[in-house]
Amino acid sequence: MEYLELRFLDVDPFSPLGVSEETLAVLHLFVLDGLMKPSGSGTTEELQPYLDAAGKTALADPSAFLEQTSGGSESVILLTRARERLEALRPLAHQLDSSRHARYVPVLEASIARTIDPSNLPSHRLLRAFEASGLGWTEFGMNTARTLTEGERHEMECVCV
Repeated sequence: MEYLELRFLDVDPFSPLGVSEETLAVLHLFVLDGLMKPSGSGTTEELQPYLDAAGKTALADPSAFLEQTSGGSESVILLTRARERLEALRPLAHQLDSSRHARYVPVLEASIARTIDPSNLPSHRLLRAFEASGLGWTEFGMNTARTLTEGERHEMECVCV
């Protein structure tokens, strides 16, 4: 493989850098896990269910994830799949934390917790902030961007192994 492009991260409007260290740590776990496992041929037919699920998740109303009353609803199924995938990363997180200072396990557990209590999902957090602002979407976005650029500059430590 000569090229790898990761296209599943959204800009985090609550992080001055657009992505948090915690998100990068979980991303690191996903990438390492993917590199350590053999992959299939990656035909469009094999990938289509995953692409469909990603599309549905991206277009889902954040408040739909709070309505977990019916076990068969699409949002519950997406959260369950996300939780299962994150839980599968636990052994790797423990292995990495045993060789370095604890970092991956707490971040992974926080991500898993968001699939159990979706009110802490970034999309719902953004929706709450937007609704509380009483502003239009563009004005809210501009105010959020100004707030972040006026804040302190943060340096991130490398998340390399």
